[in-house]
Amino acid sequence: SRSVSTPTAVLGAGSFGTCLAVLAARAHDVKIWSRREDVAAAINRDRRNPRYLTDIELPSGIEATPDLAEALAGRELVILAVPS
Repeated sequence: SRSVSTPTAVLGAGSFGTCLAVLAARAHDVKIWSRREDVAAAINRDRRNPRYLTDIELPSGIEATPDLAEALAGRELVILAVPS
């Protein structure tokens, strides 16, 4: 059977959000939102989160952004992974 990718947003680029983004990227196009611009830039540039789970190489299917509207645009599934 063929799987269908669901445009997915993960809000939060901490350890939990990064882990969920990696898992979601196995089957889906993922945008991860980081409130910190430097973290988003590092994820896109280095394919690693410089603050959390630093040993894990992030799949190319993950794109990071510090812009919440951009992270949510066109997404069908939203995963909330921010401290509460």
